[in-house]
Amino acid sequence: MQKIASISDRINVRRMLIRAKKLIGRVSMTLLFEPNNPAIWGRFKNMVNPILEAIASQNGINKFEVIMDETNNTPDSIDRNELHGTIYLEPTTAVEAIYLSFVITSAGVEFSK
Repeated sequence: MQKIASISDRINVRRMLIRAKKLIGRVSMTLLFEPNNPAIWGRFKNMVNPILEAIASQNGINKFEVIMDETNNTPDSIDRNELHGTIYLEPTTAVEAIYLSFVITSAGVEFSK
């Protein structure tokens, strides 16, 4: 449905993102109604990092970074009872085309290995 080509229009990337959102959303729900402070920010990262490490170990992503600190949780957002986080993902690219060259030779040709 996307009109502009990007990494997110790849099937493997969309499937990885759907799975990551589902797993991270599940653990995020356990933080509702907890105090919004640096301790909860650390708890969030401690729950999310293993999920992303598992996805990385299964070749779903190359690199990731989870940011949940005072840069995205300002005093204003804390006063609005909001918890903000940013998750950067570098997805693994998949082979979508294979190009091979076949060369036909005459008899007696030596091949080097």
